[in-house]
Amino acid sequence: MITRQQIKDIAQKELQKHSCSAKIEFLNKKKFKKKALYSPIISQSLEEGNTLDELNIPALISRQTNAVYISLETINHLLKDEPLSIQIRFIKSVILHEIFHLKERKEICTSDFNTALRLEENTTKKFKKHYPGLAALGKRICKSI
Repeated sequence: MITRQQIKDIAQKELQKHSCSAKIEFLNKKKFKKKALYSPIISQSLEEGNTLDELNIPALISRQTNAVYISLETINHLLKDEPLSIQIRFIKSVILHEIFHLKERKEICTSDFNTALRLEENTTKKFKKHYPGLAALGKRICKSI
């Protein structure tokens, strides 16, 4: 299983490669959920009856603290049956997706569901255009559970 240090190394390498600066923080389930509730999309999904476990969210960002929050518990759950090479590519996919969010500086504070959803869709399209293989891998793993 991929280690916390391997994840951090991949994240730091990709952040540096893309001239992006952010802290990498691993959060337990309770703290991750608290941070996730700041997202209009996630909070709406939870209000609709989904659980955080069902959403399979391995990472999210905070523009306020300039951090990428990682749920090691979710990552381990998603990757438990995957070979290490796929685990590494998945982590790269997750981190790159979050970097695309960090670089989207136009609308720093998003408290509105529709705006947040539009930004998520735009980020996903851009990510898919630049990294189609990694985007497909990320989607497959996050939707497979």
